Amino acid sequence: MKQEVCEKVFQTIQKQKLIDWNDNVVAGVSGGPDSVCLLHVLFCLKERLGIRGLAAVHVNHMYRGQEALRDEAYTRDFCQSLGIPCYVYRKDILAISRREKISGEEAGRKVRYEAFREVLRAMGGAGKIAVAHHGDDQAETILMRIIRGTGIDGLGGMAYKREDQVIRPLLDLRRREIEAYCREKALSFVTDHTNLQPIYTRNRIRLELLPMIENITETDFCQSLNHLGKVAREDRDFIQGFVQQALQEGRREQDQRGGERIVFSLACLRKLHPSVRKRVFLAALSELGLEEGAGSSHLAQAESICLNVKPVGEAEFPHQYHIKKYYDKVICEKKREMAENLPYTYVLEEEETLLLREAGVVAESRIIDHPGQVEALKKSWFKRDRKALCQYLDADKGAGVLEIRNRRGGEIFSPLGFSGTKKLKAYLSEKKIPPEERGRIPLFCRGNRVLWIPGLGIDDKVKIHEGTRRIRVLRIEQTGKLKT
Repeated sequence: MKQEVCEKVFQTIQKQKLIDWNDNVVAGVSGGPDSVCLLHVLFCLKERLGIRGLAAVHVNHMYRGQEALRDEAYTRDFCQSLGIPCYVYRKDILAISRREKISGEEAGRKVRYEAFREVLRAMGGAGKIAVAHHGDDQAETILMRIIRGTGIDGLGGMAYKREDQVIRPLLDLRRREIEAYCREKALSFVTDHTNLQPIYTRNRIRLELLPMIENITETDFCQSLNHLGKVAREDRDFIQGFVQQALQEGRREQDQRGGERIVFSLACLRKLHPSVRKRVFLAALSELGLEEGAGSSHLAQAESICLNVKPVGEAEFPHQYHIKKYYDKVICEKKREMAENLPYTYVLEEEETLLLREAGVVAESRIIDHPGQVEALKKSWFKRDRKALCQYLDADKGAGVLEIRNRRGGEIFSPLGFSGTKKLKAYLSEKKIPPEERGRIPLFCRGNRVLWIPGLGIDDKVKIHEGTRRIRVLRIEQTGKLKT
């Protein structure tokens, strides 16, 4: 039995690439049969896997009194018999759950993984955290998710390996194999009596629902659920290839508040299959830091704003994350406290360079009046990108001192080719500039008339024409010294 189970776990570790040569491994050990089997198998495979250091961590949750102390003592003795370091933590889980307003189960999980990571860091950081989930646990997880209405990702169950160094080497073993291994090796273990009581949903699924289904259908339903999980993981991995391809179409950029966001073309997202599109939403938010909590209702809201005809919309996600549609863009980001746009005004002479601290930019103005240079700039101006952050004005029409400031209200602007004037607010709306960003654009003004909006264009009244004799060059850059 020893060789059979050890070999099966070894093959799982090799196939799933769970442990690298020279890794440190921290095993979570409760004292129950699953974790006892895990630690003993890793101990037997230590040389074969090239494990540099193996340690055990036991967390006493302090709500089962003498029984918990018994589990703690047993784990210490078992580790000592193998010559494996054992780190014991005592944490009042019920007090933590009340203080943090989370369930006792969630508090226990949080404390355990914090303890695992603390020990791994003490061992040098590089390595893995091994936990004792097995095939029956996997079946229970999948069935519980089916009951709650999961999709393909949830049907995949628990992963062999997570991105945070957590591994599950026993997932290909069944509970009966683990118990037989413990009997064969004369490994004693302790039993948590709460695992035998149908007081939690998972316990009732394990103790009542699964046996009932297997009795009615006369099948190994756990095996069927594990097969379903394997197929779902394969399908999920296939779909994930399209997700990664679509995710690369997103543009990462800094928002005006210094945070990061991912921006997609609305047209590109609409071309995707809904299954891929929803995963793109989740993947983008995950890259920005959203770890958990997003559900089908959040994704349905994101789908709705993406597909409906309204030009703007917003879908709220947990922990202040959101997905926002603004005309032809879809923005994934985390909401941040909006810093108040305090009014600022700078005076810019015809020949001057200024640092605008509030706007975080450097602005420059200079006059070109040499005939040869003027003619060359006039020719290039007609081909120039009107959105460039360096623009040319007719110096006689745009002469004198200019104000550089943020919006106050009441400004007017004449876009190139437009004979009349528009309110700046209307113009920025036409250009699909989000309201929260409009107050951060530094405007080059004379009175209430805007002569240049960096990134958008210049006023028609100061444009270059055939009779222009002097040119005013305006330039703006985010940081650093302006190039001449």
